[in-house]
Amino acid sequence: MDVIQLKKDLLSKSNSIVINKLDEINLSLSSINESISTDTKSTAGDKHETFKALMHHEQEKLNHQKGELLKQLTLLNQIKPIELKSISIGAIIKTNLRLFFIGLPVGIIQVNQIEYFSVSINSPIIKAMNISQTYFEFNGLKYQILEIL
Repeated sequence: MDVIQLKKDLLSKSNSIVINKLDEINLSLSSINESISTDTKSTAGDKHETFKALMHHEQEKLNHQKGELLKQLTLLNQIKPIELKSISIGAIIKTNLRLFFIGLPVGIIQVNQIEYFSVSINSPIIKAMNISQTYFEFNGLKYQILEIL
């Protein structure tokens, strides 16, 4: 598989992961909205108000997560599937221990039975790579950068 197609696949799978997370958040928000609207005030008024406050807090938390995921989608849509020769967004970094894709911090993405660890450009391991450019140590492991695509 050529590098451009590989990057398209990595971007597509990253997009699917974020979309799935957004769907889960939207489902949770719908459930919370339904719970709030169907909750009837009982004789225990304090319990009712506490429940509503907890639900509103959960709504705020989920809306914040949703906003972060939408920002990630925007960033993802800006990544171009082109060959690169430097450690930058959209690069694939081959090391002696692992393959990295610099995009979104979504964890392991598998393409053609090969695992790529998808990390953000601001992740500690990418910062360690930028300092060294060839050999670096991270979490007690010694890495060697073999190729940047």
